[in-house]
Amino acid sequence: MALHRFKVGQSLVFSPRRIGNRDGNHACKVVQLMPVEDGEYQYRIKCTFENSERIVKESQLVQQH
Repeated sequence: MALHRFKVGQSLVFSPRRIGNRDGNHACKVVQLMPVEDGEYQYRIKCTFENSERIVKESQLVQQH
């Protein structure tokens, strides 16, 4: 199996990809690498617009340009 695509401390964009999502994309940082769930790596992230951290799937993250 491949390794995590992103690293701890890396700045990314979180894209929730939910139907009806009006929030759009948000800047975030990777706080911790998490294990695979349902065949996809997960990450603990901290978004700039939130006070708490959340766990997201790798497919919900994109690199900032």
